[in-house]
Amino acid sequence: MNNTPNVVVRDRGGRNENSEIGKELSHAHKLICQLRHAGATWDDLVAMRDAKLEVFSEFIARIRGISVTDDRDEIINLDYEPGSFESLTDLSNGFLASKGVYDVDDDRLGIWQVQSESWGIFFGNMKFSVERPSGKGCFQKDPPRYCRGDLLGISKNRVYLNLAMATWFSQGGRIDIPFDGSPFNDNWGNDTIFFLGTVWWVPIRKVFLAPALTSNKSGHIKYQIWPIPVGKWPENCYVALLVPR
Repeated sequence: MNNTPNVVVRDRGGRNENSEIGKELSHAHKLICQLRHAGATWDDLVAMRDAKLEVFSEFIARIRGISVTDDRDEIINLDYEPGSFESLTDLSNGFLASKGVYDVDDDRLGIWQVQSESWGIFFGNMKFSVERPSGKGCFQKDPPRYCRGDLLGISKNRVYLNLAMATWFSQGGRIDIPFDGSPFNDNWGNDTIFFLGTVWWVPIRKVFLAPALTSNKSGHIKYQIWPIPVGKWPENCYVALLVPR
């Protein structure tokens, strides 16, 4: 079993298909049957329900093929959104304060094991990468959606990093984590890295927003919710990805 990311689009706009809910219930029933067959009792099921997140994180990590040893590095759940110390309204300069704003995409990344190597940090068999696309993203009107697939020059088998990862990067000094093939040569200046795994659409202002790390001429780095470029992708704008090692 490989441990490539399990990416699921979570739609918060209430547009989930009923058929998908039926599939989930079917899988849940099969899971209960498997647990019963393995000897799980009612008390076991209750204990699983009340188990700490760390316990489930390791369980899911093992299912996804991550080798867990006694001297393992930290396992983290990237489905869990750590939250931000600042409000999204402040981070977006008021763009997300409108009632007409809703979350278009929010790709979940799943469970990964943190591994430290000579120059940086990996997740499972994936590495951080920053790449500058060419071409432009498209605007799909019904429903409004930013089509990341139209961005050219992006690695195959990529996973777009999301709000949870942008928040994680911006806390505890983690903003200094190097990306594989970083285009900045350790020097930032008027650059922006977008995390397109989470994208908002603002109908009133006709703009898409995404979490971003931005820098000014002095190289000061800031975490904020920022408008996605329209038209040809700018030279100083990049996309944060997980790509195979």
